[in-house]
Amino acid sequence: MRNTIALTLTALLFGGCASHSEDLQSVEISPAQYAAYDCAQLGSEIQRVADWEEYLKSEVDANAEHDELVVGFSIVLFPPALIFLEGDGKAADEYARLMGERKALQAAGVEKNCQLAQQ
Repeated sequence: MRNTIALTLTALLFGGCASHSEDLQSVEISPAQYAAYDCAQLGSEIQRVADWEEYLKSEVDANAEHDELVVGFSIVLFPPALIFLEGDGKAADEYARLMGERKALQAAGVEKNCQLAQQ
């Protein structure tokens, strides 16, 4: 019985917690979709993506910190609070997509020999 409870808590702790931004993998996006962009357009798009990515990074990290607090509270005082774990959600998915988009834009810039600021 204790083993079952311990296994269940372990699964909840490690499977349901939101990830920090540095732990997320970027989504693979082809640079070919930016073939029609000139260097100025690539630069503008990289800046737009980087700004939105930075905003989502803070949201993803805040969700991860929230889940860490819930887990700490649950272990010490109230195990049923584990149902309030947020886990990775839409912000994490969008953040991973934007990381991939930024990499694709940078790759397209390299292919066109653009002098783009590194984000």
